Amino acid sequence: MFFRKVITKSGGKEYAYVKLIENYREGKKVKQRVIANLGNLEDLTPEKVEGLIASLERVCGVKRARPTVEAKKVLRWGEVLALRRVWEVLGLGEVMAGLLGEENAPAVEFLAVSRALNPGETRSFAQWGQEFYWPGAAEGGVQFPRLEVVGDGLAAAGGELEKALYRQIGRVFGRGNTLYCLVAVAEVMPAARAVNASHPYARYFFAEAAQEEICWGVLAGGAGLPFGYRLFTGTGEAGLRQLCREVGELYGGQCLFVGDRQPATNLLLETVVAHDYPYLVRCRALSEREKQLCREEIARGRAGFAEAAGGLLFREVPDGGARYLLCCTPATLEEKGDPLAGVTLLRTNSALGGRELVLAYWELAGLAGRAARISRFTSGEQNLGGELAVVVLGALLERALEKLLQRAGLTVDAAQALEILGELKMIVGLIDGMEVRLATRTERAQAEILRALGIEDLQALSA
Repeated sequence: MFFRKVITKSGGKEYAYVKLIENYREGKKVKQRVIANLGNLEDLTPEKVEGLIASLERVCGVKRARPTVEAKKVLRWGEVLALRRVWEVLGLGEVMAGLLGEENAPAVEFLAVSRALNPGETRSFAQWGQEFYWPGAAEGGVQFPRLEVVGDGLAAAGGELEKALYRQIGRVFGRGNTLYCLVAVAEVMPAARAVNASHPYARYFFAEAAQEEICWGVLAGGAGLPFGYRLFTGTGEAGLRQLCREVGELYGGQCLFVGDRQPATNLLLETVVAHDYPYLVRCRALSEREKQLCREEIARGRAGFAEAAGGLLFREVPDGGARYLLCCTPATLEEKGDPLAGVTLLRTNSALGGRELVLAYWELAGLAGRAARISRFTSGEQNLGGELAVVVLGALLERALEKLLQRAGLTVDAAQALEILGELKMIVGLIDGMEVRLATRTERAQAEILRALGIEDLQALSA
């Protein structure tokens, strides 16, 4: 016996019926007859089908074996999928394969995506990575224990990696004549003691290395897309001078140093200002003269302010030999309380246009926030260089994601997009001992973001 779908026509319409057919032999011929008509196919809802099956089980005395279903884990997938698509758009797989070998390229991609998703993560990548749905990882495509080793290759690639990233960014987003160096400070923890020094009383015999701070710069293009880094030692003046020369020789542009001026913590930025290198700094601790300057400009009202973008207003404020850019929003100008609460004061010695400088600072402000959230580095020049390279790659993926969404007409920033996509999970389970993977339902906002990145067929990607 078997089921058959039978199409009939009535009144110009087609109807599909499900019939139970039985084969029987009449002489030497095999014929068929209808045992039962199960009705119109459109009326057979899943509930009715289950009812029919249950009825047949009772009549025939047959009991179905229920499948054993076990949910094993729920993995992050949506944001991983988006960042891997950005990696593909930038052509970074080919870059890494050329610099580090094809066998190491997947591991670098994994490191960059994981760092983009959580720049402050303190667990090892081997633990952290188990939360991702990463096809190929379970089959050996990404060997988690080897990830730390890949960092050595990234550190050794150094300048070649930087130039390759710069080329790829220019290919997708275009280039500008001004490059920016975001000056940051991070803590370096001492390397772990050797095994033979791990005895409980070892601290009485071995001097404990103290943590130290390092000054480093993140190189970024005009759109705030990072592509390299520099380490600075001592006062950093020699390194600053060398960086300015290298930017001119390698990229044919000017290097503008950017950061938040905090004399107590960011000594490198103070060196920049003291030696009059091209700079664009935010005045965190305003002097009395600067406070008075801000109050006077705000009191004059909106006249003279220009819009940089998205409701952000700015005004050029010359003050003797210094050039200031006063930034605020319309709401700030209407406030009756302390006008300094909603004001940002930038200081620069650059001749670039005011709007370009304001936008450049705000483009890099998000990158500065990432630098502040970076977990403590481990000491050792090779390790540190590899970790910094991974931080730059992670930040590049996040910033490029935002640019691609803006290009597609979406107004969400990278953080919002990743939060929305964070609800898209991959459920991995077992049905009768066989592994199955099931993606959660895609909501409209998630589908729009993925579509903007050129991701349409989620079914194929989840297989």
